[in-house]
Amino acid sequence: MLRLKIVLQSLFLILNLSAFSQIKVSLDSILKTKPLLEEFGSSPKKFRLQIILTQVQTSEGGKKSFNTQTFNLNDSLYFYPASIVKLPVSIFCLERLHTENMNGVTRSTRLIIDSIGGCQKKMYWDPLTNDSTASIAEYIEKALVVSDNVAYNRLYEFAGPEYVNRRLGEMRMKRSVIRHRFASCSAKENRATNPFYFLGSNGDTLFKRPAEYFSGDYIRPMKDMEVKSFIGASKKKKVKVTSKDFSLNNTMPLMDIHALLMELIYPESQPFNFSISDDDRKFLIKQLTIQPSEAENKELKKNPPYYDFMTNYFFYGSNQKSSKINVNVTNIVGLAYGFATDIAYVQNKEENLEYFLSATVYTNYGGKTGYAYAQKSLPFLKQLGLSVYDAQLKK
Repeated sequence: MLRLKIVLQSLFLILNLSAFSQIKVSLDSILKTKPLLEEFGSSPKKFRLQIILTQVQTSEGGKKSFNTQTFNLNDSLYFYPASIVKLPVSIFCLERLHTENMNGVTRSTRLIIDSIGGCQKKMYWDPLTNDSTASIAEYIEKALVVSDNVAYNRLYEFAGPEYVNRRLGEMRMKRSVIRHRFASCSAKENRATNPFYFLGSNGDTLFKRPAEYFSGDYIRPMKDMEVKSFIGASKKKKVKVTSKDFSLNNTMPLMDIHALLMELIYPESQPFNFSISDDDRKFLIKQLTIQPSEAENKELKKNPPYYDFMTNYFFYGSNQKSSKINVNVTNIVGLAYGFATDIAYVQNKEENLEYFLSATVYTNYGGKTGYAYAQKSLPFLKQLGLSVYDAQLKK
């Protein structure tokens, strides 16, 4: 009996030491290593800071394990997801193509878009593609590689709010709601989506997807969805306090989008599944990883505003001239209303290193506009990303 107890105690110690070695990189300790990190880490309420770090371990048999730690994570603490929603909407567009009988339509099938009024816009030709024609694949590339809002609007219209929010519910993402385009449309107009026509090589209609209207109820994800803004509005530097109610805006808690990216990279990591093909999965990962200079779309390559690493906050911040770091980053970012967010999968094959890092921060404090992105939030995210990476390398 004594021997069994000793064996059990030894086994318990080994398991705990193993877990400790896997979670050796501590977010709390990292946030104390540099002044900027400490400034944000010591005032998480002020900066509405939330962080998730999932370390990926590989056993000798090749099985993956996922160990997650968080800092100030709170699904009831609202942050505006901005362009983060482009990832789930892209996934759900591919799901509809994959699961619905559309007469052989694929993500690369040419499409045209009609309008039935409201704030809807027709689209017969798209000058921002290689051959001036559009497809779901073209819109996903523009939405994910350079965060194009017009492309997102088209994806939102095809996926549709009824399908999008039903799927979020099926994934048990009870606080996630995607309910609007990035355009000046009313709440009612955002419930209505355009007719889509998919065309064959001869211009014949392969499939018509009629206009849709979502008449269901939207949940209120959180009780408190009002965010205060602190803006220096006068020469005397008096601070003007305003606020915005986000209850009619998109909502996606940090853990939900973190889980979506994990499922995309490692389907076994989550209790839900995407109804897409392996080829669609690889396509999405590619668009989240490549830079504008690597895009298939030539218009993205030659457009001056689209510089490499423009959507990589954890390693480059807002620096347009940084030299490339020897690491692969698959990520999606959001930047609006004072909120800056990065959701990333980081991999260095040479160092046998991989992890998921997600963070959101709010810096609507001071200045004429209040949005201190280049001065505060993006430098913080860059310092956080580099510090986590360095800590991972040293562990």
